[in-house]
Amino acid sequence: MKIDKALIILTVAAFIVSGCSDKQKDSEQIQQDMTDIAAETAMVDASEPVLDTSMMEDDYEAADEAALEMPRAPQGDGYVVQVSSATDQSYAYYLVDLWKERGYEPYVTTITFNDEPYFRVRIGLFEAHSEAKKLVAELEDKYSANAWIDQVSY
Repeated sequence: MKIDKALIILTVAAFIVSGCSDKQKDSEQIQQDMTDIAAETAMVDASEPVLDTSMMEDDYEAADEAALEMPRAPQGDGYVVQVSSATDQSYAYYLVDLWKERGYEPYVTTITFNDEPYFRVRIGLFEAHSEAKKLVAELEDKYSANAWIDQVSY
């Protein structure tokens, strides 16, 4: 388990160090991620556009910051399921709305790595690892989500 966690951390660190701070590349990756998420949830012809990103850009970026307050993490110790991490705050808002529409109660925690903020979109605070594992299985089955479990103390 510790080796798996270490490999994940090293992989994420390698990705970040290898140039993920390039803003154009980040923007293209966010667009691709949004298209992939929309394709997973929508049963549409692949030739049709699956996501109108103008909604995200216009509504979220133009909105008042106070009106778009991110949901906060529940307090306590246990396990959470992380569904995504983004360097773009407006994309994190989009993901929170997406997971709310799917019937979950997502929230956002923020960390800073190499002087860049990362907005982690998470669901739940479970006492038992097995409860979090059930949610991961559900998300993988329903949405092909690449979610993982993290032990926390908020």
